[in-house]
Amino acid sequence: SHMSDSPTALYPELVVVLALSIDCICILLSLAEWIKNSQTEYKRSYIQARFDTLTKVGNRFSFNESIKHLHTETIIAFLDLDGMKGINDRLGHDEGDRFLCESAMYMEKYLEGKAKVFRAGGDEFIWLVNGSIFVNYDLCILELEKIVERIEEKLAAAGWHSVGISIGMASTAESPTISACLALADKRMYEHKRQKNK
Repeated sequence: SHMSDSPTALYPELVVVLALSIDCICILLSLAEWIKNSQTEYKRSYIQARFDTLTKVGNRFSFNESIKHLHTETIIAFLDLDGMKGINDRLGHDEGDRFLCESAMYMEKYLEGKAKVFRAGGDEFIWLVNGSIFVNYDLCILELEKIVERIEEKLAAAGWHSVGISIGMASTAESPTISACLALADKRMYEHKRQKNK
């Protein structure tokens, strides 16, 4: 190539530079694709770890993460879907899953961002209410009870008869720890369920 008088002849150095440039471009493209795939996998893993795969609301792990960052007074509501076992027994578990999904959907719809919804497991849900949204505790309780009534009405209108929602609520100001607050809300939920059964 050096000995050639042809002006179009390529120098070996230029060939090497071009080859290295192409290699670098290929490496960068591969690296960009790997980063993109890693980000997609991370997002998928993040969602799977923190959201219930059936109802698409937060799971228990996500709830535990949320309560670690609480800085204001909070109301915790513990909810149980009444009649879930009857749906599974009469209509099958597929219909039971559909009932769970519709219930979770109505919870998020009618709470309108006033509380985060989590599925604790089975037919049990937790609402984590920001105390700064409802300044007055008693008014907050009344508001949440009205929301539960609206959800029950919507479920009945959608064809889910003989079902309901039992709810128990407690403020973090009532308990020394979040765990104690959750236990108090759970206790009140069962009291509500017993009163309804009577």
